[in-house]
Amino acid sequence: MGTSYAIKTDIGTRKMQNQDAYGLRVACNGFHEIVFAVVCDGVGGMSCGEVASNTVVHTFLQWFDQKVPELFTQQISLQHIQHAWDCVLQQVNRQIFQYSQRMGNKMGTTVAALLMSNGSYYAVNVGDSRIYQLTQEQIDQISRDHTLVQREVEQGLLTPQQARQDTRRNVLTRCVGGQSTLLPQYAQGRVYPNSGYLLCSDGFYRSYSQGELLRRMAPQQLGTESKADRCLLEMIQQAKDRGESDNITAIYLRTDDALGANEDTVDLSDECLILRRENGYEMRFLLP
Repeated sequence: MGTSYAIKTDIGTRKMQNQDAYGLRVACNGFHEIVFAVVCDGVGGMSCGEVASNTVVHTFLQWFDQKVPELFTQQISLQHIQHAWDCVLQQVNRQIFQYSQRMGNKMGTTVAALLMSNGSYYAVNVGDSRIYQLTQEQIDQISRDHTLVQREVEQGLLTPQQARQDTRRNVLTRCVGGQSTLLPQYAQGRVYPNSGYLLCSDGFYRSYSQGELLRRMAPQQLGTESKADRCLLEMIQQAKDRGESDNITAIYLRTDDALGANEDTVDLSDECLILRRENGYEMRFLLP
């Protein structure tokens, strides 16, 4: 049982600031692990995008650090997680939107977050930061892009290939803080043994087809943290060589087994321990 991981972020070749932010927590109670990861991309073209992304990551990590004992002692369901994350996202959306209204500066961010526990994953996204699940033979996008071109793909007006080349592919239809109301996208599924999970901003995936992502990041090929770390470094550099100029962020998680899929929840709330704590954001966020 266990999860290995690699995280990389790069400012890119165009922007003066890295508007991406990320966070990771790995907690254990002696019987199984709970993993939480989040990636946010401050919306390009809006002022203070890095403040918006930092605020969402900071708020999500606060939620996890406060709630992790309960996550070990309660039966987790999508309904339970959706209610908790709706509270987090609606609060931070209102906070960012109201602040931007007062200051006269538009600000917003995408978000992609993933929780893995007891053989299941729970995911949420807003905007076009993505979450992928990878096995040795298959790659599946867990998240759903909230973009103009994705909407036209779903309406049959564009093919996926046309959408990848469309000049409007960066136009978001939803982001955190962009409007007074927010409608997140939720997903739930099974965590397979020896599988991989990729959370990334659009600066990372935009240069690669899903087939290439699978060839480069299949979990059996990235069996150690050093291999995953080297892979992310190489892929970020290659994305820049292919012309990507935006901020680039990726978190890669690899499960050694199904994260305690067959284990019962055990009341060890006083003994759970956060094994890994990664904070990839600056101390520039709106206070709750």
